[in-house]
Amino acid sequence: MQYAKLGWSNVKISRISLGGMSYGSKEPWMAPKETAVKIIKKGIDLGINYIDTADVYSDGESEKIIGEAIRGYDREELLIGTKVGLEFGSGLNNSGLSRKRLYAQLRGSLERLQTDYVDLYQIHRWDYSTDIEEVLSTLTQFVREGKVRYIGATSIYAFQIQRGVKPAVLALAWLLNKPYVTTVLLGATKPEHLDDAVQALDLKLTEDEMKLLEKPYRPHELMGPTKSPLAP
Repeated sequence: MQYAKLGWSNVKISRISLGGMSYGSKEPWMAPKETAVKIIKKGIDLGINYIDTADVYSDGESEKIIGEAIRGYDREELLIGTKVGLEFGSGLNNSGLSRKRLYAQLRGSLERLQTDYVDLYQIHRWDYSTDIEEVLSTLTQFVREGKVRYIGATSIYAFQIQRGVKPAVLALAWLLNKPYVTTVLLGATKPEHLDDAVQALDLKLTEDEMKLLEKPYRPHELMGPTKSPLAP
């Protein structure tokens, strides 16, 4: 089996993973419990260490099957991921990503998976009725509580989860976060450019974020009447 890093983490994940949407008895094309357990066990024996599912898959049956299949294996050697957000169960709060529902669904997923934590917890769809700050703060709390190791998202547009900062603000913040930059000379051509500059003062970037912003940069020859002494 070949392995790669999970996102920006240093966690090793198999290049081939098992998807749990096909485990259960809800649809005729699904692998029933006995077959699914055999598939999972064989996958683990082949070196697959990541199994992905969702609370809604076969109305929770997929999570139950996976929970039973991984019993007896070293939990720390496996990566288990599940998702939340789609309609599941009944009642007024049976869909979406409100804080109340996230807590309820994670509790249910942990019980069905027979584990104390999930390695990757992803929002299944964007919830247009819940403020993203509420969603992210709740997911972050799960990480702090040790119930979730990493968070993610699936089946949503990239612009929906990007930190809401204009590129100009981010660029200025990158400069201002450099310890050797005393001041940034702003060539403002519109009044709103000043608002962006002031906003950048409060944007603190992590070391990883700084490296990510710098990664695409390639040094180039200086422009202007004076030629660089380093030029050939």
